[in-house]
Amino acid sequence: MEYRILQRDGESLRVCFRESREDDAPALVECIRDEYGSTYLKQNFYNPATLVRQQREGYCRFLVAEAAGEIAAVLGLKFPPPPETMCEWITGIVLKKYRRYGIMNRLFDMALREMLCRKGIASGYGFSVTYHDISQRSMGRLGFRPCGFLPSALLNMTHSFLQDANRKRPLVIIVRKMNQEDAGVLHIPARHEDIAKEIYRALGVHIETDTRPVPLLGSSVCREAQDAGQLDCTIWVDESGTDLAECIRDIESRYQEPLQTYNVFLNISDAKAVAAYELLCQMGYFFSGWRPICCGHEIMVLHKRGGLPIDFGSLVLTEEAARLRDYVKNCYEDGIGR
Repeated sequence: MEYRILQRDGESLRVCFRESREDDAPALVECIRDEYGSTYLKQNFYNPATLVRQQREGYCRFLVAEAAGEIAAVLGLKFPPPPETMCEWITGIVLKKYRRYGIMNRLFDMALREMLCRKGIASGYGFSVTYHDISQRSMGRLGFRPCGFLPSALLNMTHSFLQDANRKRPLVIIVRKMNQEDAGVLHIPARHEDIAKEIYRALGVHIETDTRPVPLLGSSVCREAQDAGQLDCTIWVDESGTDLAECIRDIESRYQEPLQTYNVFLNISDAKAVAAYELLCQMGYFFSGWRPICCGHEIMVLHKRGGLPIDFGSLVLTEEAARLRDYVKNCYEDGIGR
């Protein structure tokens, strides 16, 4: 627990920064309602009992800022079970009346300290919204780098910021290494070798690259997670085999709503990933970035937009994220031409 005196337009505010207690859960829900009404993408977070249970189980941890006798802001951390090694920051919200004091910057500082001291955490990451760049800038100050995009992720969320021109709103993936400095050999197509080196260099992580198209062999290992509220399916391709196209089509066939979109997280630590990438491009997917550092299973992200156009020009991004956006936009436009 720590106390800070923060300033806004000549006004002072005494803020207590601490871990959330179980009796804070209803106030955390009210933070969500203050910004998103009833449309927040994590619908189970509207249930205080869910927040309490996830904290008890160690799956999530919530950091809060308390001011004037109430919870003024919340930031969540999600700690996945082994063998996952990436810690995700989630649910960063400041009540409207307490904005512009710099509260979220302090919570992000606390989150980074927690990530750094946790054993087994190779990296930290988050999916940052693109209708403002607040979290992009705050986390950029702490060494988090933009690495990729989920171009059509959020369908139903309302919020207090300007809406962009997209029917489904993109997220930017921002990552920071914690306790891992070598990602090993990445099997990537030659066309994306330079951008891979640029991203990993910015993270301070060593890589080697292999662009040879090793043929698909054996059986694929795929997992899926459908977000029914956002009509967005994530497909993890842990191993690429000769049946990859069949596996992807089978998953896609289960989710066929008009606004359905798909993201593939392709394991590029697998030597067959170059051939898998070319196959996925033939199936309508395009390169949208990376999700490093996964400690033994680095990930290339590919996206399939369905029937939705993507307006990259309306995104609110930092300068670094905008450069990556331009690269991904070219891949998207090449995919349309194909």
